[in-house]
Amino acid sequence: MKINRKVISDRELFEKSIDVVEYLVNAKIGLQISKGDNWCNFGGIDKIDSKKMYLINLSSSRNSAIPRYTALIHELGHILYETPFTPIKKLLRKWDPQTYWQDTSHAVDLYHTIFNVLEDQRIESQISKSYLGHKKRFEKTRHDLGKAGFGEYSDMENPAFGLLAIRFMRDDLVKNTKYYYIYKQALDNVEETDRFGALRVLISIKDCIDEFLAKKESSKQGTQNHNLKTKLDQETNVFTSLSEEEKQEIIKNVERNFGSTLSEENRRKIIAQAEKSKKETYDTFQSMNKKHNPLKKSSSPDFSIPPELNKEHHSQDEIRELLKNGKKEGEKQHQEIREKLIARNRTDNTPPNVKKILRPLSNYTIDYKTAKGMNKVFKLLKLRSQSAIDFSGSQIDINEYVENLTKGTNLNRCYENRKPDTGASIIISIDASSSMISDQKIIIARNLVGTLFKSINGIRNTEIRGNIWGSNTSGEIGITEINNIQDVKRISIGSDLGNSYAYTPLHMGLEYSMKMLKEMRGRKKLLILITDGFPNYHRNGDSIPNNIYNQQCKKSLQKVLKVTPNVICLLVGPEHDEIKRIMTNIFTSKRFIIVPNMQKASQNIVKKFRQFIAKNVQNPF
Repeated sequence: MKINRKVISDRELFEKSIDVVEYLVNAKIGLQISKGDNWCNFGGIDKIDSKKMYLINLSSSRNSAIPRYTALIHELGHILYETPFTPIKKLLRKWDPQTYWQDTSHAVDLYHTIFNVLEDQRIESQISKSYLGHKKRFEKTRHDLGKAGFGEYSDMENPAFGLLAIRFMRDDLVKNTKYYYIYKQALDNVEETDRFGALRVLISIKDCIDEFLAKKESSKQGTQNHNLKTKLDQETNVFTSLSEEEKQEIIKNVERNFGSTLSEENRRKIIAQAEKSKKETYDTFQSMNKKHNPLKKSSSPDFSIPPELNKEHHSQDEIRELLKNGKKEGEKQHQEIREKLIARNRTDNTPPNVKKILRPLSNYTIDYKTAKGMNKVFKLLKLRSQSAIDFSGSQIDINEYVENLTKGTNLNRCYENRKPDTGASIIISIDASSSMISDQKIIIARNLVGTLFKSINGIRNTEIRGNIWGSNTSGEIGITEINNIQDVKRISIGSDLGNSYAYTPLHMGLEYSMKMLKEMRGRKKLLILITDGFPNYHRNGDSIPNNIYNQQCKKSLQKVLKVTPNVICLLVGPEHDEIKRIMTNIFTSKRFIIVPNMQKASQNIVKKFRQFIAKNVQNPF
């Protein structure tokens, strides 16, 4: 399905596709575009939030047969459907430990290549099962690769060549080979299987592979290979020359465009140029395949291979059972992912190290004079209209467009049918580390939030919510949501159960506020964050180094800025050069304000609050 670049940029499309997989597998996925192959690499577990970390590389070389977005979806498929790159490397070392990666002619290299072909087929079939749009992309890419060429193989009986030819829709090249039907069945068998599906099928055809390797060892087979290569060059050189039908079609198209018949000399020149172009395309693919080591750069989490797959020999009955179980487990995996996708928009996606807690109840005092003055301003705002996704409307909903694009259905049903909205949503996010007890900071913060809630009393199109956060030495983060004026009493230090959350996990204060802002209805959003010291976070009893943690906080802020540019951080306390440097580095000077005490912070917030609302009234958004 063609992507409308006027609706969504490559960057937006890539980010939103990555976001879906990050949610499904609880991971962080980085993306880079550089020289070399397409690959995905497992980078371990993040010490801060226990998420798996991956890096995807997309080749910077423009390849007409492999569109970049298709390549991204393919690599995401390896992550989503858990390709066991690392366990397979370890297993195949046992199959032939003396020759592991020593020479491309050795058995292990061939096993790796075949595993890679089977695994690519497996993940694409699983993705295609849910997303028709991606199925069409994969099919077109395989067809184009089949036309362009897919590697140098001197023997058509080579199992890798046979599987690639069938996968890339070039059955005509191998349909007369000895094991054509077995390899074709192998590609069918691997579809929609579990994460060990490619290994299951590799085991099922290992006898055929070993027979090929045994023949290759004899000098007679070497001579046969040489003769066959000559025959292939003469009779099946489909990648570097043009058939008579292709030549006639090219001449016909050129003459139609020019509106006249070409001379014989011009026809020869055009055909020569076309053959040169086809050979250059083929040579590019050959160069890529020579350098490509299918499992060299890619890696995955390390997990145990089931004992039944780790045996040296399998009977035919055992193989049939392995294949049957692969389909069964593959369907189970598919259903688990499908359920997560369906539930994505209605579940609480709180990270596992974040615990929602209740804090001790405390009284607060409302500044009625301030609340009454602000209430008069808020009443100038208009009521919000309802919105819905439809086939026409005032603007395009990007999330809906991407969802329809991947499903391959209802592409035009992505418009947000609504009138301009002047609603405002505000989050007050408060540091509840132990230092906030001093100088009555937490008490003044509680009074401030109570006053703000009171100021919007009776205002239907302005929302205020809040959160309070702190963490302990193990890395657990305690968060309390403030969703109404009754919750304001929960703005305090500690928890009802007596647990201590003495540290300042700024990254989660930002990310949790982003989550809440996304749930709120106003089109204009504001985040006001209050803290009294520099960010600090512990994990498993150890402090995360400042330089690493500060970078994490910067990344968290960037996520918030995708939701709203209106972010203000107030640091309460005396000016300190090092703290000022750290916080300015995270927030930049335009989003970071130092106030000497909580009373000044309260006054500053009221001022910013009024400016925010006044701006919205003057310039409806």
